[in-house]
Amino acid sequence: MLGWPTAPQFAAVDNLWASLVRTIIPSLAGALVATVVALGLALDADTQSTLIVGLVALIQAAYYALARWIVSRWPSARFLLGTDAAPVYLAKHAA
Repeated sequence: MLGWPTAPQFAAVDNLWASLVRTIIPSLAGALVATVVALGLALDADTQSTLIVGLVALIQAAYYALARWIVSRWPSARFLLGTDAAPVYLAKHAA
């Protein structure tokens, strides 16, 4: 139903930004490392692409876990995750 516009929910936008940045940074790190590793190997195109996909997932998970551990010990290293804001997920409906 149409009505007066409501005030923007800046917390939701900040939350979205934090979750995107904390996903994109490890993804880029994984893609970069996997591509460099795969370029150094003499493989056919299909095997190389499969290797890159697998390595990206593995390196992304390892990077995120390691970065979270480092930031928990040394908070000044929060740049490893791109932002120090952890996304907060709120329930949309009360139970």
